[in-house]
Amino acid sequence: MRTLTLTSLVLYAAFGACVQAGQPGNPAEHLVLPSQGLGVNLGTGVVTRNGYSDQCLEMVSRSSGNTLVVTRSPGSDRPKVFVNGKQRYPGGDQSSKARLGALRLSPDGSLVSLRSWKTGDKQTELLIDGEVHLTWKRGSHVRLLKVGRQSILLLVTGRKGGTRLVRHDFHPDGSVSGTGHTLRDFNTCTVERLRLAGTTALGQMTCGPDKGIFAFSLDDGKEPRLLLGYEDAEFVSLQKKAGSPKGTTVLIASGSPAALHFYYAVTGLLMNQTGEVRACMSDAEGLQSWNQSYRLRSQALLFEKTGASVFADLARKSMRLTLASQDRAQGSNQTCGWSSKIYAPDKPEGLKLMINQAVIANSLANACTSLGDNCSVALRSGIDETRQCLVEKFEPQFDPDLGLYRIGPDEAFRFAGAVAPWNWQLSFAALLDQLSDPNLRARSVDIVGKFQSEATSGEDGALWRYWPRASYLERGHSEQKIAEERFEDTGHAGISMLALAVFDGLLVREFVDGMRARASYVLSFGSNSPRDLDGKGPRAGRWFPAGGWAEFPSSAFQDVYESVVPSRTSSDAIFAYARLFDPEAKFHLTLTSHVCTEACVVGEEYSFSSPDAFLENNPFFRIEPSQKTDQTQHQLLPRTTQLKNQHQ
Repeated sequence: MRTLTLTSLVLYAAFGACVQAGQPGNPAEHLVLPSQGLGVNLGTGVVTRNGYSDQCLEMVSRSSGNTLVVTRSPGSDRPKVFVNGKQRYPGGDQSSKARLGALRLSPDGSLVSLRSWKTGDKQTELLIDGEVHLTWKRGSHVRLLKVGRQSILLLVTGRKGGTRLVRHDFHPDGSVSGTGHTLRDFNTCTVERLRLAGTTALGQMTCGPDKGIFAFSLDDGKEPRLLLGYEDAEFVSLQKKAGSPKGTTVLIASGSPAALHFYYAVTGLLMNQTGEVRACMSDAEGLQSWNQSYRLRSQALLFEKTGASVFADLARKSMRLTLASQDRAQGSNQTCGWSSKIYAPDKPEGLKLMINQAVIANSLANACTSLGDNCSVALRSGIDETRQCLVEKFEPQFDPDLGLYRIGPDEAFRFAGAVAPWNWQLSFAALLDQLSDPNLRARSVDIVGKFQSEATSGEDGALWRYWPRASYLERGHSEQKIAEERFEDTGHAGISMLALAVFDGLLVREFVDGMRARASYVLSFGSNSPRDLDGKGPRAGRWFPAGGWAEFPSSAFQDVYESVVPSRTSSDAIFAYARLFDPEAKFHLTLTSHVCTEACVVGEEYSFSSPDAFLENNPFFRIEPSQKTDQTQHQLLPRTTQLKNQHQ
């Protein structure tokens, strides 16, 4: 057994020991994912994957005798990446200033990665060993599928839509050809996921009226052929049994609404980012605010609704790591909160934007409430201290004349000094509302009232804009010019709705009904949702309503989340599934597996009559007492970044 050790675990171990000592509960259990060679000690939080172990071990992969290990440490701005035991820097010296995407290891040991920028030209780049080889303009969506000896395969969606499977060949000197060869133009098909096998491929796709699993060749231009016409058919990884047919495993879920909401929430949480490994990171890339905060809410919600300790254990680990990842805990910045760097590439210490701080702090407080007695005194104290510190930090940005907050005038941010957007105002109002100070709580109510007074009701439901009216007026906009500004986008609307749920008793009935009607309207466009609330803007799955939309769900929203939605394992979609799950409703779930090659054959079928039955005996994971798992000691030794082999 190898042990990966990290510098920052001294802080985590000290804080974690304090928290664990006061926790009620049973002896430690292990979460085991056999198909991934992965296990999580739910007592210590240690993640073990293919022989390596650490608190925040994210990836272990091998290619032609080379080994890639990716882990994270509390408060670090970028992941720690090792190839054959040597630390590598896939994003070069710019890695904490842009969002690092997929990491792949080539057969020769080179490290291939994607990087996307939120500033400047907002381009996406493909890097090999930290050097840029390919660039795509703003608005393109790129997925790295495969790195071979002679070429790289990418799935590229252009700024105006249209997805292509593209091959870029390697030159003899190791560089990549700038001219890609299109192997497949999917035209109007929407591609969710692909499985490649030589010159053939299977796709989880939507083509016209058909949705399901398609097969196609990379050598000809024939249209994809529908193999399995079920809209909820998904590629899954299951442990292969002796004598099982070869091919790609596909699973179809059916059952009651509650069972389906539960199934998609749980598999999204426990089969991806298993062990809450990204809670270790700082917010340099927005991983705490726009990823971990939703996952934490989901874990805590599922514990509150089921009482299953696995969710409480993972939620507590997430909370400990998030609190330990604050800037002042790392010594990088002696104020509370979590800095982002992708919006301020020229500011080494990053930006503490109000919205990010509020979203993270609110998720911590919300989770603590859901956990009840399983949220320790130490955690509660850390959360309360952080919230109070944030209130004091942002108090100078409150404009008493407007009754709204401004973006800090000295921030290295293009909107410095402006009246903050509505999602900022409402998220911070939600933070204020949970404090004991009556003046701050009154302020939060006033902010919500101002928002409702500016929101309007269109033919298809509630509408509002990204910025408060005061912000437009300060820019010199006339009333006509303000009326021409585009309405809020679905993503930021979800953030606002998440905050508004705290004020449910203050919201005007017509406005609540309007939010539900707006959800139904946006969903009427199908899986490629429009960007803006009024149906305008580009259309893509990335704009599909998720996150806070689940706080005010229409019947159409509840119905669509009984199935596979676009990017259904994204953190905000997982939260929507968890929020919609009704533990008191009828529960029956059936999972039917198929094995697909040139055709699909039916495999095994699994049935469950309760959440407990699924957690105890499903084909994805097991929750086992510690004595049933590998008893190798996981030593977390601080102040080193070396990979050590205990057998040496």
